[in-house]
Amino acid sequence: MIRKANLLCVVACVAATPSFATLGEGESSVDNDRVKLRAVLHGSETPFYSLHSITTAQGVHVGEYVSRSGVVFAVCWDGPFLPDLRQLLGVHFVTFKSEVARTPHAGHSQVSIVRPEVVIQSTGHMRSFRGSAFIPAAVPAGLTLAQIR
Repeated sequence: MIRKANLLCVVACVAATPSFATLGEGESSVDNDRVKLRAVLHGSETPFYSLHSITTAQGVHVGEYVSRSGVVFAVCWDGPFLPDLRQLLGVHFVTFKSEVARTPHAGHSQVSIVRPEVVIQSTGHMRSFRGSAFIPAAVPAGLTLAQIR
């Protein structure tokens, strides 16, 4: 039964309609995100990466970090509602979901996943959510992880 549920989760991840740039994939959906969310998009450049910041009218902020090669290597979120983590995390959503299922909840949820392929930190409660995720192997040299916020 658990394997069937995991398979359904994977199928749902693959079939999900894009709403955010996806961790580990290209940046091509960033402007689509802005349109779909009716949000404001701001961009900034550094020598190591581009940061696309999306802010919705509901106050959800999503940051999408894109390497010079065009790959989303990190995402972060903050706001009164959770963004679509299935889309933000892409294939790593299965890891997130399984960790959340293992962890007991008591009104305030906190998830910390540290794996060689992905690091995901998420915390929150009603009207206050924040988190970040990154692919360690894809983080550009010269960028500290504290800068991913």
